[in-house]
Amino acid sequence: MRGSKSTKKHPAGLCGLAILAAMTAPSGASAQQVDLETIVVTANRRETEARSAPTATTVITRKDIERKGGSSVGELLRDVPGVTVDDGSFPGMKRIRIRGEDARRGMVMIDGQEITDHSTYGPPILIDPALIERIEVVRGPLSVLYGSKAIGGVVNIITRRPAQRPLELTFGGGYDSATRGYNTFSMATGTHGKFNYRIFLGRSEDNNRQTPTGRLPNSSFDSKSANIRLGYEDDTH
Repeated sequence: MRGSKSTKKHPAGLCGLAILAAMTAPSGASAQQVDLETIVVTANRRETEARSAPTATTVITRKDIERKGGSSVGELLRDVPGVTVDDGSFPGMKRIRIRGEDARRGMVMIDGQEITDHSTYGPPILIDPALIERIEVVRGPLSVLYGSKAIGGVVNIITRRPAQRPLELTFGGGYDSATRGYNTFSMATGTHGKFNYRIFLGRSEDNNRQTPTGRLPNSSFDSKSANIRLGYEDDTH
């Protein structure tokens, strides 16, 4: 009788070992190699892979911009570590503070060119998000590369490149329930031989922002933007 009981448990033990071996054995599906996209940043004055950058760097790609939405760059930067969005000066003119430094201590660039500002608030970021390919945020002092304006860090905004075909039309828009506002844009891009172009028109209109205590007075704004790019590229430049 004891022998028969022992033989009944033995197959169950083998079955358990077989299941464990099947779970731990590599399969064709789980052994597939996944190639991650290489992100190159230029805010360090030279092209560097984001993972090899010597400073704390965050890159917001075009996919991130489309997923987050929003009618301003400030809304896209709210979730970046060490970055605070300041929109207390004028409605619609959002400025950023990096690692607690004043907005005047952070440099903002578009395609590597500094945004100049003659006020005491710091450079505003007024470019339409629909025109942006990616945003590079470098946190930490970069005064050696950019001067005293880059004590807090640098934000480099890279605009979208023209399409490789002769003509490409893009239209888009969105709605903000918090302000009962909207944003819309239209863009025409293309390449003819060595010449390329980009024509962009955008507009956003926001009413007073809704808060738990009611509408926030004097927070409405209306923004219009236009951008024209003409370029020429030869074999080496």
